Amino acid sequence: MKKKIFKEKCDFVNSVINGGECKFLVKENNINLELLDFVISQLNEDAQKIIYFDFVYRRDQNWWREYYSKSTYYRLKNVALDDFIKKSKEHKVVHPLKDYG
Repeated sequence: MKKKIFKEKCDFVNSVINGGECKFLVKENNINLELLDFVISQLNEDAQKIIYFDFVYRRDQNWWREYYSKSTYYRLKNVALDDFIKKSKEHKVVHPLKDYG
């Protein structure tokens, strides 16, 4: 069950950042780019790194290995996803009642 919720959060964050398109790093016609940058800037340093590398820049899948252990990465990623979703709703990047699940 935890994996399913984690995947749903990842899919939700991806859809917010990339407009549901997986072909582009950040959807070019996304009108909220400045707002997205602002929301990401409100996250802690680890969360920013994870959101940018996993969802914006789409670096190599294993980019995190030079920074974190596997358990630390997944723990921090889960926190980053929650914080990003919360701040996206606070700043109306997404509808505040829309759920990621």
